[in-house]
Amino acid sequence: MVREGLGRMLATEFPGSVIRYAASRQAALEAVVERFFLLAVLDISMPGGNGLGLIPEIRDRSPRTRILVHTMHPEDPFGYQALRSGADGFITKDAPVEQILLAVRKILHGGRFVSAALAEVLAGAVVTGVGGGAESLSDREFQILRLITSGKTPTEIADDLGLSVKTVSTYRTRILEKLHLRTTAEMIRFGIRHNLDGPD
Repeated sequence: MVREGLGRMLATEFPGSVIRYAASRQAALEAVVERFFLLAVLDISMPGGNGLGLIPEIRDRSPRTRILVHTMHPEDPFGYQALRSGADGFITKDAPVEQILLAVRKILHGGRFVSAALAEVLAGAVVTGVGGGAESLSDREFQILRLITSGKTPTEIADDLGLSVKTVSTYRTRILEKLHLRTTAEMIRFGIRHNLDGPD
């Protein structure tokens, strides 16, 4: 419903536009390979995989396609991770219609869009320096933190991501160091506190 409502809104605002819907991560990737689109609007939670991981894949296959993340997930830490993955903008689904249209227009004209809340997150990362928060994690570390928070074991994570258990353990150690945590239990509490236990 949200996807189709957004599509109708954009079709009204940009007459003559060709709008295509993709119900899964794979369908979205196939769409940008089959045809050039000026803009891809992605969610973070998508059937078939994490939308954050889809951003660099779209960048690789269609470098001129601009990317706006439109999601229910909060700016902190998801907005930072989306921009670092290559998105041109990030906006939450509770944003007013006018702000969504502003984001689309700005991105289509070559700019980037961040909300006031995300600008504050980015400013905080600059002022305090990267470290001690989820913004300090690499994309893979962030992905593994989310999987650990959701209750997956190292073996399950290794199977899901095609990694060895030893590699997952190495990432876990790095995450603990960067977040200044001591145990997996503390890591899970950190993840839940930052809303990282939702669906991929």
